[in-house]
Amino acid sequence: MFVASNTLSSSLLRPALHLKQYPQFSFNESEEVEMGRLDDFSAVDLTDYNFIEIDVQGYELEVFKGAVKTLDHIDYILTEMNRDELYEGCARVEQLVEFLNPYGFELVAQTWIGNTWGDGLFIKRQGCQ
Repeated sequence: MFVASNTLSSSLLRPALHLKQYPQFSFNESEEVEMGRLDDFSAVDLTDYNFIEIDVQGYELEVFKGAVKTLDHIDYILTEMNRDELYEGCARVEQLVEFLNPYGFELVAQTWIGNTWGDGLFIKRQGCQ
């Protein structure tokens, strides 16, 4: 994980455009973190939930790839999205739409608070499981 000093910014991905958009942030530290797939999370029964919110600084697509069983039980997704490469190799909004569509999700609303990044609301089409 790359951690910006003296800020609250971090990502599993190296910063890219982030460095130009936010020059007050400098990523001069890194930290090793353990990761796991959402589908393997067993602390709670995820089938009891139908909403998921994802904000992982450009790593959203990788989270969804590790949550394909979980997506069967989800009806609503609120996720951060990128229009540009804020972090090296981060998924763009088009890639999220393409990945989530076969699971029945449509992007129904989006805001672009940071111009190159924002949030998207996906809702599962009726009749999709």
